[in-house]
Amino acid sequence: MATLTFTSGAASSAGDNTIVAAPGAGLRICPVMIIAQNNTTTADTLILYDGANTDTRKIMTVLAQAQGDGITVNCNFNGDDGETYQIKLTANKALVLNKAQAVATNYSVWYYTESV
Repeated sequence: MATLTFTSGAASSAGDNTIVAAPGAGLRICPVMIIAQNNTTTADTLILYDGANTDTRKIMTVLAQAQGDGITVNCNFNGDDGETYQIKLTANKALVLNKAQAVATNYSVWYYTESV
């Protein structure tokens, strides 16, 4: 059984902010829950990436227009076929929060790693 890990913080730089580091060769990050929230009155665009934004694997984009705007995502999905699907990152890639503005965004992530 996988061990669930929790991390949280406040990303405040424009551009890429690594919120979960790459786990190493042969491993990948499997997020279970992701929360990101604009902590300022300045509008911001939040983009979650599988690796750096130059890798172009967007997980999701959020327009956080006002303080308190954000998203809470359960990363498990029930399909019409009765199966459960989950977001899983590419092997040895970080979970990255890219921000348009240099303002604070609070985040919390619950995840585990698995071998690939």
